Amino acid sequence: MVSDTVDKIINRHHTWTGLSSEEKKKLVTQEAMKHGLMNTVKVAAITVPAVLLLHRYNPLFRRGLGVSGKTATAVMPPLFAFAFTSEQIASKMGNPDAFKHAMSADSKTTLPMYKLAANYIYTKPVNTLVMVSSPIVAGIYIAKGGAGLSLSMRLMHTRVLGQFSVLSVLVGTMIFYDYMSKRGRFLEPWEAELEAETTRRMKDAEMEFFMKQRELASAARSNS
Repeated sequence: MVSDTVDKIINRHHTWTGLSSEEKKKLVTQEAMKHGLMNTVKVAAITVPAVLLLHRYNPLFRRGLGVSGKTATAVMPPLFAFAFTSEQIASKMGNPDAFKHAMSADSKTTLPMYKLAANYIYTKPVNTLVMVSSPIVAGIYIAKGGAGLSLSMRLMHTRVLGQFSVLSVLVGTMIFYDYMSKRGRFLEPWEAELEAETTRRMKDAEMEFFMKQRELASAARSNS
């Protein structure tokens, strides 16, 4: 599970709380890429041989899909695994305290449904794309079943209309994601308190650093 992976990563880096924001960003990127690639290889180890076996031993599959369709069948699941895993790792490592609180048994949301939906789209755009696009593509395939088309023509129509539908959903999701990136997530009360506490600690650390620098400068002047 992603939550267990995040806990293991953070526990492995004992100085996590002492890292700067740039160091944390670099670490999050490295871990997200690494685990994303690991899952990509695992999924590709299943999909690629499966497509090759189907192409060799299943005449319906061999005739029903062209080269692009077979390539997409083999390649898209690993790409999705990479996007899903890296996104989950990055989002949860970005704020592990908030993640742990959200996963606790006594955590209850007080946000209205539309704010929860907005947060979900913002934090999980890939999930949103799959959840919205899959029923649309399935509906197109089912709808074309009553048109008297052959399987190959039915799949071709589904692919063309499905690609347009998925691209439309993707564009809409990215526009909304851009809006939420500028606005920020809708925060739970405990998240707002946590954010305020984090800001206060950062200001206290900056003030402490500034005071130490002043003391060092005063000591250097007095010694000279």
